Amino acid sequence: MLHSQELIVRRVLILAPTGRDAENAHLVLSRHGFSPVIAPTLDALSSMLDEQAGAVLITSEALHGPGVERLAKALKAQPAWSDPPFVYLTPKQTGLSTESARLRRSWPSGMTNVMVLERPLSSESLASAVHWALTMRQRQFQVRDQFEKLAEREAQLLASQAAERTAALRRELIFRIAESQRAAKSPEAIMSATVTALAQYMGVDRAGFYTLSADAQTLTFGPSHAAPPWQPLTGSMAVADVGKNMTDLLSQGRNVLVGRASGHDVLSGTVLREMGVVSVIGVPFMVEHRWCAGVYVHQMTERQWSDEDVSLVEEVARLTWDAMERVEAGQALAASEARFRGMIDSIDQMVWSTRPDGHHDYYNERWYAYTGVPSGSTDGEAWNGVFHPEDQPRAWAIWRHSLETGKPYRIEYRLRHHSGQYRWVLGRAQAVHDESGRIVRWFGTCTDIQDIVDAREVLARSREDMAREVAVQTQERDRIWQVSRDLLGVADIDGVWLSVNPAWRLVLGWEPEEIIGRSSEWLEHPDDRVATRAEISGLAAGRVTHAYENRFRAADGQYKLLEWRAVALDGKIYAVARDITEQRAQQLTLQETEERLRQAQKMEAVGQLTGGIAHDFNNMLQGIISALAVAKNSLQTQSYERLPRVIEIAERSAFKAGNLTHRLLAFSRRQPLDPKPLDCNALILSVEELLRRTVGENIRLEMKLAPDAWQAHCDENQLENALLNLVINARAAMPDGGTISIVTSNVQDHAIPDALTRKRVDCLRIDVIDTGCGMTPDVIKRVFEPFFTTKPLGQGTGLGLSMIYGFAQQSGGACEIESEVDRGTKVHLYLPRYDPALQEANTIPTADAPSPDEPTSFRRSTVLVVEDEDFVRELVVEALGELGLEVMQAANSEQALTLLDTGVRFELLVTDVGLPGLNGRQVAEIARQRLPQIKVLFMTGYAEGAGMPTGTIKPGMGLIVKPFDMGDLRTRVGSLLAE
Repeated sequence: MLHSQELIVRRVLILAPTGRDAENAHLVLSRHGFSPVIAPTLDALSSMLDEQAGAVLITSEALHGPGVERLAKALKAQPAWSDPPFVYLTPKQTGLSTESARLRRSWPSGMTNVMVLERPLSSESLASAVHWALTMRQRQFQVRDQFEKLAEREAQLLASQAAERTAALRRELIFRIAESQRAAKSPEAIMSATVTALAQYMGVDRAGFYTLSADAQTLTFGPSHAAPPWQPLTGSMAVADVGKNMTDLLSQGRNVLVGRASGHDVLSGTVLREMGVVSVIGVPFMVEHRWCAGVYVHQMTERQWSDEDVSLVEEVARLTWDAMERVEAGQALAASEARFRGMIDSIDQMVWSTRPDGHHDYYNERWYAYTGVPSGSTDGEAWNGVFHPEDQPRAWAIWRHSLETGKPYRIEYRLRHHSGQYRWVLGRAQAVHDESGRIVRWFGTCTDIQDIVDAREVLARSREDMAREVAVQTQERDRIWQVSRDLLGVADIDGVWLSVNPAWRLVLGWEPEEIIGRSSEWLEHPDDRVATRAEISGLAAGRVTHAYENRFRAADGQYKLLEWRAVALDGKIYAVARDITEQRAQQLTLQETEERLRQAQKMEAVGQLTGGIAHDFNNMLQGIISALAVAKNSLQTQSYERLPRVIEIAERSAFKAGNLTHRLLAFSRRQPLDPKPLDCNALILSVEELLRRTVGENIRLEMKLAPDAWQAHCDENQLENALLNLVINARAAMPDGGTISIVTSNVQDHAIPDALTRKRVDCLRIDVIDTGCGMTPDVIKRVFEPFFTTKPLGQGTGLGLSMIYGFAQQSGGACEIESEVDRGTKVHLYLPRYDPALQEANTIPTADAPSPDEPTSFRRSTVLVVEDEDFVRELVVEALGELGLEVMQAANSEQALTLLDTGVRFELLVTDVGLPGLNGRQVAEIARQRLPQIKVLFMTGYAEGAGMPTGTIKPGMGLIVKPFDMGDLRTRVGSLLAE
């Protein structure tokens, strides 16, 4: 039995109009696995004859009547591959061949694939014939499938070829446009050449460019191309006439597309529609999200734009904008290139440059001098011709790769020298990108490396020598390992020793075998073990050990102090230790000796201090005591006429004592200063007459003051004293007369020594120069030492220059001396330039005295005076009481806080800084917390800011330095209360 799966097509049409022939055939074919379908008439058979009909079983009596012609038409309509097979049943006859010829003539045209069977026949014969027919039909379907595949492949090939032709044409167009743009010298020429090529390629009626006015209200048409009979667009047009729908799209940076399928509403009611425009492509040009120009393509008939059409217009637009920008930037670029060429031509290096596409358009003069080729002869791609022939293909391939990828270009090749020889050169180039990452240029250099190449050969020959040298050095290292008196060792990362040198035996007395394979913990002093483990852990973490000290037990039981240096590399610790036991003992002995020496020097200095100033200070005290005794006697005898004079003598002696303390404070750099912006030229001129009287008639005093001298930041009174001291010293050095010059100048970035380094600041320099006897180098070394003097006993304390030195350093400056014997002396005083931003922030303000015109009276106020020295407190209270102030007093901070808690609204706090317990600054802080509006006046006998951190003196506060005049105190208080 035949299986239906063996046949692709199983459908069989049956036409047997006589009796039950059709039903019998249907039954037989069904039993054999076919799919029979009975056609009632010849017309029905014709309509059922399609590709799904596998075969036709037809009897001879069915081919009669008008239906035969329709069957012929159906067969004629079959595809070329289709020839439906027929199984034709005819009654049994004699002379079959003759009858068959007659029968074929009666068959309709197109019925050519026929198997004739005589009836009666068996069911197997019938099934076999139908199977044959279906097999023939299946082969036809297979042929059809092959034809269809071939047709599909042919269609794909044709489509691919068409696409390639289109792409090639498009590339050719883009290339032509790019070339024409490159040759154009103006934006108009660029647009004109571009739009003509674009319009002709696309076959459109009109294409062109436009620009938008700055206010986005007017379109101005640029170059355009129009096919006859249409005219190009010229002049300008209001943006509103273009239509809101279109301008909305363009202003958003979106394309306008009007074609056969969509977008017609964009043109409705616009000037373009009135011009007859039906189809449009519009591409805007945006600069920083602003619509500023565009390109348009018009068709006066309906046209279905393709994606390729739109992308082409976009690409051409981009090319055009880029080309226009290049041209507009040409002049600036030309100027920049001129500067570039001037710089590059001045260096001893071959330099070249190319366009983004690799076209060489610049070589510096060094290139032409080196190669000897005519100028411009290696532009474009001709550069490869001066390379060695063997290097040209490789150089070209690497250069093309860099152009395609944007990666740096680097190659070594042989370049023809002007001598005719080829020399090795290193060529390098780097791409220059714009902000978007696009390559805009290539810059390259060529470096002659012939000497390096020659050296490589020398290097190769020297490698054997180097290997031998390494072997020698290894031997030397081994010898060092053996003879070194330092402990050398290698350990693993956990501190277990892998190898040690013989010095371990020499220093500690242990054999290497006793050390190797163990950590050193058993040798370490118990107090050092934790720190040593931490140091080993630090080495494992990558830190380096520098001068780490611990103690190791020697074989004799004594501990040796070792100083270690170690580093961890490749999982091992490399260590060096030195026995510093004796060295440390010597250091301790030296430190003890130095400490004893310092103590002796300190005692000597104290002795010099007390001995050197006792005479002066006792004289001042004598003046005060004597004046007070005379005043007391005058009061007892009522001889009042002498009181003013003796009181003046007492005051003068007291202020001399204060000046002496100032000099001592300057020596210790604790001199209280009142630094302010100071015109030093004006100060020097103001004391010029005093200085001239001081030096006498036989000494000439010269002033050489810089007219543009900067302001300095220093204490005016102390600078006056310093100048007076320097002039007096200069006078003493010229007993027979001479010249003293005072010179001012500006010094930028002068090195001022401080505690750790030399800071550099702008300074005003004051020079005091004399033509006296000068000083020896030994004297210069000691000239700033306190109490050092070259004057006879009793003629000087030795604090003058020390005071000046301290004043300069405390002011943030410096004092330097130059001197030669019999050549005179120069003293340079460096004072920092006044910087308002810096120095006002760090200056401790003092209360300003009122001007002479201001009245010293003020409304009655309550003042709290805090001073631990009883007589000072009494005098201050009395002086303030004379002003009509209500004064309350406290002897310490506790009493002051108690008074502040009473509820009295004090308007002014006058407090000493150096109080026992809470100091004056702390008392002031508490007072301001309780009375935010209270004014504060600090009293101090120490340096500016002593115990007063920066920022302590705030608005509403002041500072007055002891000893002070009571009149000065009253004016300071009046100034604060008047604020």
